[in-house]
Amino acid sequence: YLVVIILTYYLWFWVKQGQTLGMKSWKTYVLTTDNEMINIRQGIVRLLVSMVGGHLLLIFNNRSLQDIASKTHIIKIKT
Repeated sequence: YLVVIILTYYLWFWVKQGQTLGMKSWKTYVLTTDNEMINIRQGIVRLLVSMVGGHLLLIFNNRSLQDIASKTHIIKIKT
């Protein structure tokens, strides 16, 4: 049931608002490579890849493995 709660939390915020509550404080958004809101399929792919170590690619590249697999990226809003 914890996986369902995690999926629901991230998918709800990513698909509806483009950011989770934590991302709001960092002023970041998750968007598609075309700068559109992500869809449910992209959110699921992003979550599943991140659960198996998707951040490891950040050592060598500016994009993480979950960003590449789900065709998304993180942007920071400059204020």
